[in-house]
Amino acid sequence: MTEIKQNDLAGIQYYGLAGVTSQCVDAIKRLIHYGDTIHEAKLLTCRSDGSTYHALILLINYGEKIAVKSGFASGYTGTGAHGFARALQLLIRHNVKINEYEVAEDLIDRLDSSCLLASDLEQLESGKSLRPERYRDYIVDLYANNLPNLYDNEVLYNEFPASIPYGLIDVRIIDLVLDFFQDPDARLMTAYRRLENLVKERTGIKGENGQKLFSKAFQSKESVLYWDDEDQGEHASKANMFSAIYGTYRNPRAHKEAQLKEKDCLRELLLINELYLLEGKAIKRPPS
Repeated sequence: MTEIKQNDLAGIQYYGLAGVTSQCVDAIKRLIHYGDTIHEAKLLTCRSDGSTYHALILLINYGEKIAVKSGFASGYTGTGAHGFARALQLLIRHNVKINEYEVAEDLIDRLDSSCLLASDLEQLESGKSLRPERYRDYIVDLYANNLPNLYDNEVLYNEFPASIPYGLIDVRIIDLVLDFFQDPDARLMTAYRRLENLVKERTGIKGENGQKLFSKAFQSKESVLYWDDEDQGEHASKANMFSAIYGTYRNPRAHKEAQLKEKDCLRELLLINELYLLEGKAIKRPPS
């Protein structure tokens, strides 16, 4: 057996688990969801003992390579094939260039053991991808009797979890989002009340709540707070957002029990967050 030295190894990252489809699909979803740009997917296809299974090498961002282990399969209607079809659909929908290569079993074994060789990558780079392209066939064959689901955006949309974009959240409600999904209704109502209190403290307006409070605080040319926008119409539109969002979301939530999905609650949270960001940029109107 030839001794492998550390310098011979490819030195790339490895995601997923061999034979575990969900882990490999999740690896792709995490990359997309976090904001990494996948430029190319090298689809590695291996046929062994009557089975066909697949792995991926992804080129992301600025030349970084990530290997996704062989949790994918084709040629039957089981979990591995369905997961493989979803993974391909996600890559296609996000404009990833896919090139397929037939590879030997020992290369897949090294990939699954997290020890690809630099020579393996060089071989793939110099090799020719399969032509004509056939990776779409893995999807078509699986859904041959149900073609409307071939690229079902609703299915792909549901692949991604409701996750909070912490980099966008106003610091004044960060405490509410840390455990947001434990009780979204309570966190949202607290965010609404807290925003009203912040505006009352800044403006000194008393005895008003909700839409009436925001009308006095932001609307009209004599409002207490304003945005120094060149376009008066833009200012009015920003002011109207407070009344519109409270009227559309906060008022119904305050008067009846809400039965919303996590993603619906997250969308509402981001709308409230936008109001906090707008309020934070507003300044006091100088005396006439």
